[in-house]
Amino acid sequence: ITSQIVLCTRFFPCQLQLAGSPGGGVLARQTSGSIKCSAQDGCSWVWLQDVEVRCVDSSPAAHPPFELVSALLVVNRARFLSCRSATDGGAVLCFGGSGAALRVSNSLFEMTWSAGVGGALAAVGCFAQVSGTAFEGCNATEGGGAIAVGRFMCYGEAHQGIAAVVATDCRFENCNAGDSGGAILVDNAVASLSLISSLSTSSASTPASLVLSGSSVSGCSSQASGGAIALRNGATGNISDTTFTSNSAFEQGGAISLESHSTATVARVMLTHNHLQGSGGGGAIAALDSLIYLESVSASSNVAASGGGGALFWKGREPFWSDGSSYAFNSSDNGTVSATTTSRGASASQDWQTPDASASLGSLKRVNWTVHGLQFDFEGFSDGTRTFPRLRRLRGVDNNGSESTAWQRIGSGAAALAEIEARLCGTGNLASYGPCVASSYATLITSGMPLLVYPGLTFQVEVTKKDYYNQTITIDSASTIQTAAQTSANSQLTTDKSVSISGEYIGILFQGTV
Repeated sequence: ITSQIVLCTRFFPCQLQLAGSPGGGVLARQTSGSIKCSAQDGCSWVWLQDVEVRCVDSSPAAHPPFELVSALLVVNRARFLSCRSATDGGAVLCFGGSGAALRVSNSLFEMTWSAGVGGALAAVGCFAQVSGTAFEGCNATEGGGAIAVGRFMCYGEAHQGIAAVVATDCRFENCNAGDSGGAILVDNAVASLSLISSLSTSSASTPASLVLSGSSVSGCSSQASGGAIALRNGATGNISDTTFTSNSAFEQGGAISLESHSTATVARVMLTHNHLQGSGGGGAIAALDSLIYLESVSASSNVAASGGGGALFWKGREPFWSDGSSYAFNSSDNGTVSATTTSRGASASQDWQTPDASASLGSLKRVNWTVHGLQFDFEGFSDGTRTFPRLRRLRGVDNNGSESTAWQRIGSGAAALAEIEARLCGTGNLASYGPCVASSYATLITSGMPLLVYPGLTFQVEVTKKDYYNQTITIDSASTIQTAAQTSANSQLTTDKSVSISGEYIGILFQGTV
């Protein structure tokens, strides 16, 4: 292929099937060769099997080899080798509304490159399913060294596509991103693609999301956040049964980064030898103004040499933890609602009789009980004498009859730190402060402030910043204390120019005798 092929002509719908013999055929791409399948042109799907897509030019092409617009691409037992694109998606770009989908299985993406996002795959307003597939040496100038997921919405679309990627049994090795997400970037912001920048866009109702399970990510890197995985701008993620090894980032999260009100559940995951090179936080995981749920996570030999939290760093929202405890609601035809909790093999239950239709419900309150020291609480309505539960789990998802994980916040201070270390951290985690877990600034402690000071006499004040676990934050050595003075000629406090120490952080003393 030496130029772009746009499938379908005139008013006839079409599909394309490319199948090689067992062992594989070869589809050679030169210059700007690509295949475009757009639902607007009547193309519904492209099927690729037992084919090696070999890109022979070293310079980036104007388009990736395959471009889908509200259409389906199915790839099985294929290999994409050395494909380079001047836009998003080094090998495949899938975008659009309803009908945009990508299914990849048992394939290999090797040394693919994108000048935008998604070194191998870019799914924008597109639902991508990837299984049994390897990504080796994939690179993106922007985010998502191997895969990038983002939202896309055109005004006038009746049904919007789902921006999500579900990756199972996959392997990511030595992928790199110039922005966030060395292997995968999931960005809930509306995508801005060079190819479709002229189209009107607005926010979609469903957040971009990631499901990653049974996979491995190793040797990947990001010049920003999330050496392996980055979720940002309200994205959601579920990461389970996956290993992260020897990944690195410059800003935060050597392996996994959550930013800007994103949410992720991380369960049965192992993180080893991940590294944060900058002064941010989280040698393995960073959650900044985001919500993270952790269950059976093991972290060893992760490093945040110039930041906090060798294994985990968080800011703004305290993480939730689970030790495998669960609960379930059940309602019966006679109006009885029962809740059962299980913790470490022990169970407890509580029943309520649902109110009559005429019952006047009072204020909302919480009911709780304890099993093996773990407290379970549920929202309920009260009519003054009885409490009736709302069939909702702690994280706000309806639950009736199905078992759900019980999450809890562990709290602050040294005791909470010891419990988190026992749950999360193995050996060898290192950081400037908080070798296992650390948070951003929580409290400020001052000492040595004299009751009276006199002109011409020096004095010393020690100021210490502590995190949520009462660990000293040691990365603010260049902090500045700047004084304000009141002169006889002017009753207003003004900066005392004679007392100033340059630095990155500034604390201003406004009151007292100083």
